[in-house]
Amino acid sequence: MNHSACGYDHVDAQSKTRHVPSPFTGCLAHVEVTVLVATQQILRIRGYLNHNDACKTAHFTRIPPIPVHPSVYSLALKHLAAGATLADVHKQNRAMFQSYGYAEMPRDSAQWKHRWLLLPKDSRSLYRQFSRWKGVRTKEKAHINVDEWLDPASPRFNKTLADAVFHYSARASKGERFEACIATKDMKEAAWKYCHQSQIMVDGTFGICEKKVLLFVVMGIDQEGHGIPVAFLLFSAPTGNSHTAAGYDTAILAKLLQKWKQSLEDFAGKPFSPSVAITDTDLKERGALLRVFPHIFLLICRVHLRRSWKNHRNRLLKGNSPYIATFQERLKALEGKLVETTVYDVAKQLIASEVAALEAEQTAEDESDTVFERALAHLQYLDGYWMSKELWASWSDFARLGAARLMNRSPESIFMTTNHLESFNNVLKNNRLAHQQRGGRRLRLDVLIHFLILDMLPSIFETRRLQRDEDNRMKRWILTLPGGQQLLNSTSLGKASKQIQVAFLTFDPIRDAGAASLLESRQLGAPEFDAATGVFTFVCYSSLATENDTAPTSYTITISVQGTADCTCPDFRKRGGACKHLRAAVMRLDQLRSPQCPIPTIPIPTSATAAQELMSRLSKSSFDSSSNPVVQATEILTEYLSKDCDASVPADDELLHPDNLAESETGTCPPSSTAGVVDGEDRGEFDLTILHHSSRRALDYQTLACAMKELNPASATIAKIASVLSESASAMSTDFLPDMDVVEGHLHLLLDQFERLRRAVTDKQHPPAVSNNVPFHTSPTAAANSVLGKRRRADDKVAHKVILAPSPEKKQKRHDSYSIH
Repeated sequence: MNHSACGYDHVDAQSKTRHVPSPFTGCLAHVEVTVLVATQQILRIRGYLNHNDACKTAHFTRIPPIPVHPSVYSLALKHLAAGATLADVHKQNRAMFQSYGYAEMPRDSAQWKHRWLLLPKDSRSLYRQFSRWKGVRTKEKAHINVDEWLDPASPRFNKTLADAVFHYSARASKGERFEACIATKDMKEAAWKYCHQSQIMVDGTFGICEKKVLLFVVMGIDQEGHGIPVAFLLFSAPTGNSHTAAGYDTAILAKLLQKWKQSLEDFAGKPFSPSVAITDTDLKERGALLRVFPHIFLLICRVHLRRSWKNHRNRLLKGNSPYIATFQERLKALEGKLVETTVYDVAKQLIASEVAALEAEQTAEDESDTVFERALAHLQYLDGYWMSKELWASWSDFARLGAARLMNRSPESIFMTTNHLESFNNVLKNNRLAHQQRGGRRLRLDVLIHFLILDMLPSIFETRRLQRDEDNRMKRWILTLPGGQQLLNSTSLGKASKQIQVAFLTFDPIRDAGAASLLESRQLGAPEFDAATGVFTFVCYSSLATENDTAPTSYTITISVQGTADCTCPDFRKRGGACKHLRAAVMRLDQLRSPQCPIPTIPIPTSATAAQELMSRLSKSSFDSSSNPVVQATEILTEYLSKDCDASVPADDELLHPDNLAESETGTCPPSSTAGVVDGEDRGEFDLTILHHSSRRALDYQTLACAMKELNPASATIAKIASVLSESASAMSTDFLPDMDVVEGHLHLLLDQFERLRRAVTDKQHPPAVSNNVPFHTSPTAAANSVLGKRRRADDKVAHKVILAPSPEKKQKRHDSYSIH
């Protein structure tokens, strides 16, 4: 590079304004510096240092720039590296400037040849120096930096980054995607320890960098209930995509999940197979998981599920009137009961009973008939969309029991929401990445990858190790104290994970008196008995409710003839046992028991231990005994068991060899509790593949339900269009032919799928499953330039021509979801 100011002629450079402070005099003075581009190492300095006479006597036409002293930048870079913000850097600089704190700073300002005070205009130079100090060349395009870091043939190859990226594919043409999947050694060890034959979570986010790039995170849960990221799947949205959040499909997710699975198997030398996965209601995520892990049991996050239900309910029942609010609360309470069901017939009966109640209350003269019709429409949506047997088995409490059985865990250790992952994504975007942004601008793609691998992920696992060591040290110290064992058991360090509440009756005069008061004031309704399940159901109004309340608070009590019970009140949800509503229901059954009404004596346990044992015993019998009434919960699965399914599930319980694991992290993840764990000798009585096939069936049903929900309104529109076209003249302009061809092609695609599905129903056969070994299609350009997932290039000039950057992302904001799917 040439450094010359006075010898620079702006006219020859076709510039209207001369920015050099001295006028052009034809001076030959210059300095030539030769450096290595890859490392910025200076190889040679030479030049002509003598100015001509005209240059020496020339008057400045602009104020010359005064450079910042290197020691100022040096200290500022140290502060940035320590995590300081730009405001902190400027504050420290001002303090150093006022106290003459820099070592080389003269006391006499007349001797200053440099600036010692940082100005706002210096931020750009400061950030560029900081990026170079970390190894990121900001003058180079981001995707080129990434490609050179991951290419062993490049002089800028970074082994640490390359080892953490288990799959990389550059974007060589407009029809391809940029792909970079990250899993460090710590993440792979965590995946084997906490995800193999266990539960994983999958969710995506966007808006993480300046390009249209999506990030899908795979997360495991440790024995303490903390989320651990085990894989980052980064890929760009397709060309022409307008909204980044929608820039993915099942194929790309399945491809990257397959790469993740293969990397883990290469790492450990054995098959990797998670037993359970939980996602939101997105069909593409669920379909991709089933392609890669055909035997996995899929759960649906209850938060996203209830949000879909709420969106549909709000869409039908609009308004803030007390009358509308009554129906809203009524339907909301029903939805809460549905997710807590463990027997399919009970869930169906809940909806049927509510439909019957609404129809009985509805009168032809009532002006509010439309409200009843809208409430009934919501019940139809719940029953028709979400209540197939297989789909119900993915979000109800039965799903928790099934997942617990698959993993040989207690039901309370199964997570039914993706809250861990949602929280992680929130912290990632609004904390960790926001702290790295400059002036609120999103990070470059190369800076993002560099930060994730070399900064954020190491800090996560280092914090976990240090916290684990500190917890162990604290436990050892507590045990040295008098009564230390009891003290340890009463603290969070010694507590097991949170248990679900169980019902048991103990002597409690205060709650007994409250129950008697509820009966006396007739707050408890008459019981309904379901003979199929042996369950009594009561509705009890709150003791604070009055007859003038338009929407009184009510609770639902269920008592099974087998001895289990439940109440939706806050008291029972917080402490279990028997609340006053449950005690009132027991008293009411005792009052009704007579020769004419032979209600059996219900053996409700008298201690928490006995209640836990009863729940464990019933959970086991619900799977193993076909004569038990509760076995109806599993009938939805057995009738769909495929004869061609391999009944064996990988049962290798060994983890990685201890040499491959971090110290003190070897061994399997212990169950959080023994409650609900089924003994090994009984496992053969229940075919685990039943649950695996329910996920395939559930996804198929949900896909069709979603499609028909969208097509039904469209079909009416299509019929209207056909009617309008039938009245048009036969003569038509050829200008419309291309558009007609496109529409006709789309309709043919839809009709072909309809025909395929009809044949499957007629032949009583299921549609062919997608093979796990189907190769993913790669364009010829990608195949020619890819070896083991890494791009190879002959030289940098070629690379700059064929490697394309992902499209830049416009400023987008995540909006609240109003989807009902």
